[in-house]
Amino acid sequence: EDKLLGHLGVVLYECLGEEYPEVLGSIIGGLKAIVNVIGMNKMTPPIKDLLPRLTPVLKNRHEKVQENCIDLVGRIADRGAEHVSAREWMRICFELLELLKAHKKSIRRAACNTFGYIAKAIGPQDVLATLLNNLKVQERQNRVCTTVAIAIVAETCSPFTVLPALLNEYRVPELNVQNGVLKSLAFLFEYIGE
Repeated sequence: EDKLLGHLGVVLYECLGEEYPEVLGSIIGGLKAIVNVIGMNKMTPPIKDLLPRLTPVLKNRHEKVQENCIDLVGRIADRGAEHVSAREWMRICFELLELLKAHKKSIRRAACNTFGYIAKAIGPQDVLATLLNNLKVQERQNRVCTTVAIAIVAETCSPFTVLPALLNEYRVPELNVQNGVLKSLAFLFEYIGE
């Protein structure tokens, strides 16, 4: 059964270039189901080959594709992060910033959680720098999602790893950034208080 699923995984992997978004979303959903059943270590193609192929797919603006792709990337970041290089994870972080603008709340929430998984895998410093830089954008929804992601990174990697950078960023004389830092702290204390 695992052998058959492995073969199916390879077939679906080869279809990741599909141009119809509905079909591509289902293909990624199938890959996600296979990864869930046979696990990260037995997955064919190996996770180290699969994840780099998913990175460009994150740019796709179709909701079904985004939702399934972010779920699969999040699952890999959570359970199989060691199979992928830190550089690839950072590349994914930059793509995830775009998903914080998504209309669908579940996509934004999954993106925020994935930042936490990636920070747990490669350490919070680089992920945090990316997120803090994103507080300078004009779009309010994007900034709010960024503050939630910062709080999730802090919760995942222990608050003491994030607080110095947050407090340092507060010194930036920009209202959006200072507001974002305060919101992050509020979310952070809410999360660790639960």
